[in-house]
Amino acid sequence: MSIYLLLRKNTVMKFMGNNAWLFFMVNLFKVPFVFALGLLNFQSISYIIPALPLVPLGALLGRKVIGKLNQELFQKITLVSAALAGLNLLIN
Repeated sequence: MSIYLLLRKNTVMKFMGNNAWLFFMVNLFKVPFVFALGLLNFQSISYIIPALPLVPLGALLGRKVIGKLNQELFQKITLVSAALAGLNLLIN
């Protein structure tokens, strides 16, 4: 996905936005299955709820950091990360 988005010549902000929506939709789709398997229950949700106020803080901090990131550096980091992930898949 990362390489596809890089080839589309998206800005860093659009790249991260597309990734955020992708992972949101994938994780939203998984919720009923996770409940059905018993991996997520109301007790575990009670541990998650106190952390929810930190989500907007993380989003704001992320926007600030991404806004200062150089486009070329970001592309290089993304390509190296994708290459390392692919190499890891081949080795393991």
